[in-house]
Amino acid sequence: VAQALAADPDLAPALQTKGTILLRRGELDGALVLFERAAVNDPQTAEYLYMQAQILIMKGDETRAMELLQQALDVEVGHVGANNDLAWLLAGNGQSLDRALKLAKRAVRISSSADTLDTLGYVYLRTGDADEAVSVLGRALEARPDSPSIEYRLGVALAAKGDTKEAKAILTKALEAPAFKE
Repeated sequence: VAQALAADPDLAPALQTKGTILLRRGELDGALVLFERAAVNDPQTAEYLYMQAQILIMKGDETRAMELLQQALDVEVGHVGANNDLAWLLAGNGQSLDRALKLAKRAVRISSSADTLDTLGYVYLRTGDADEAVSVLGRALEARPDSPSIEYRLGVALAAKGDTKEAKAILTKALEAPAFKE
């Protein structure tokens, strides 16, 4: 990486690699600067905008993160992470739930993973569609059966659906997990 940047200090992939190294070390500000430089030098790559947004989410600046996620989608409408994360943030803030649902559905169409299914289920939960939330979160849990976070959201969805017995069982399981961050 050092040699590549010495030869071309504006080489976006090298800036991304160095930014990723700093990010893994927890050096958020340094990583953010490098991803910003990469985006300036290669404005047609959505990933650099997406990585900036990730760092801003970690730093608690959701407003700026949402702006960057939208910019990433303007560059690449099919960027899974940008669709997924913008849907999550919009739903979490109770904003533009129709748009959040559209973004979450797009993310699942592109890549049906535990993460995208979890987001789609969460958005359904926020829109008040408990039946769809239970269905989608159940699929997310099948994809990642060791996730207390998904279990928690599934439990909330089951409770919203009126299935209190199953909700209590799954919520109890989620709460007993050592990795439960909610």
